[in-house]
Amino acid sequence: MKSLNDYIIERSNNTTYAFKLKLAVEPSNELIDTLENAFNAYGLKSLSRPKRLPIQDNILDFPSAGPIAAYLMDLVVSYPATTEQLCALVGERTTLPLSQIVIRTVGEAANVVPVADALELDGSTSKQYTDSILKDLTTKEPK
Repeated sequence: MKSLNDYIIERSNNTTYAFKLKLAVEPSNELIDTLENAFNAYGLKSLSRPKRLPIQDNILDFPSAGPIAAYLMDLVVSYPATTEQLCALVGERTTLPLSQIVIRTVGEAANVVPVADALELDGSTSKQYTDSILKDLTTKEPK
C-alpha cells in the first residue's frame, strides 16, 4: 500500500489545468514565443496554434473592439493558477493591453451566454423587457 506522501506526489505530478486563451489581435510567431515563455512560469504543458474565429460584429469578450476576428488558443499548465493571474502575466510579458486578452477555464468558456440571450423572456427582447420593468416602476402609485 502507498503512503499518503507518495500518493500526493503521484497525484500532483499528473494534474493539469486547462484554459482557453482568446486574443483580439492576430498573434505573430514572436508573440506566441513570448506567450510560451511566460506560461513556462506555470509549468506549460501545451499551447495550441491559434485558431481564427469568424468575424463578428459584437464579440462578447471584446465588446468595444467592433467587428473583428478573434483568435483562440488552448492552454494547459501543470501548476494551479487563476485566470486573473494568467491575464496579468500575459499583460506584463507582452505589449497587449488587457482589453485584448481573455483567459477562461474550460468550464467557464462552455458556460458563457450572451447577456441579451439570457434576458429573453416570453419571446421579448431584453430591451423590451427592461422598458416594461421601468414602465411598471414609474407608473405604480405609492400606497
